[in-house]
Amino acid sequence: MINSLLLFSAALVPGTPVEDFVQAFEQRRADAPVESPDPAIARAMEIAIRSIANSQATTSEQANQVLMPFRQALGGGQIPADYYQNIAATVRTRGSERLVAIQMGAASRLALIQADGRRGNLPSEFNWIFQAEPLGYALPDNSWLIAAPLTSKDTMRMPYRLIWVRPQGETYAVTARYEGVWVRGHVRNFVQVEDGVMVANTVEPLRSFRTSPQLGAPSLQVRWRVRNGTPTERTESRGDLDLRQIDQWCQQAFSAATPTLEQARFLADVPVGETLRSVQRNQGEVVLNFGPNLRFRVANGNVSYVGRAG
Repeated sequence: MINSLLLFSAALVPGTPVEDFVQAFEQRRADAPVESPDPAIARAMEIAIRSIANSQATTSEQANQVLMPFRQALGGGQIPADYYQNIAATVRTRGSERLVAIQMGAASRLALIQADGRRGNLPSEFNWIFQAEPLGYALPDNSWLIAAPLTSKDTMRMPYRLIWVRPQGETYAVTARYEGVWVRGHVRNFVQVEDGVMVANTVEPLRSFRTSPQLGAPSLQVRWRVRNGTPTERTESRGDLDLRQIDQWCQQAFSAATPTLEQARFLADVPVGETLRSVQRNQGEVVLNFGPNLRFRVANGNVSYVGRAG
């Protein structure tokens, strides 16, 4: 356990939210979270949420200013990113309504603070969110989209979840879910919401090859129109059609009982077990980089294997 809390104990005022927070924190089971909720950390996050709610903070910057005494009480130093000691907050608003997310290391908690100060009754799954960083997007009809990118050691390729919630009587209910993968650097945001239209960017796996985390292809963009807190009228736009056609051609070559001469040349050239690192288009050719480069031509839906280069 980290003992730096003792350095700050003399400065704590008995009965204050900071002291209550520290007392809850000291009862944690471990320094880093697991999928099963830690009741002590859940209490600590709830204390932090109440402090933000009472402060009337309406931005993430203001909320993190509220958390400054909590952060100081936990001490500093080099702390692993997934440890509970790393505490932060985000706030999203719709009018006077606030969606507050508290993140302590790899665990998070969401709370909806309504305009009159009452708490919205969110589904219990948002009380303990493991290895995700939830963000809220206000939708029409008083509903919300919860976007939860997963914390991952793979810094280039980031799985994410989208969860739609809308009010049903005195509670909020989940109306739909979606999962995708965002590759950093290929699109600015994995999700965008504007005027009741929501767009999610993801990538789809190839069937023939393993791909590097940096490869943002083949791409898929999914659009919905949101009505009554529920995504409807789903449309899809698939990118990298030439790569998809090459993937299908390669799959046929790998499974052919009697390969053609062209397929046989490809099977002799393709490196066994190598990862597809990048895809380049050059003068009508599509070049797959496995270390050595394999060159293809795609025209009018037809794929031909040109040969190996490099």
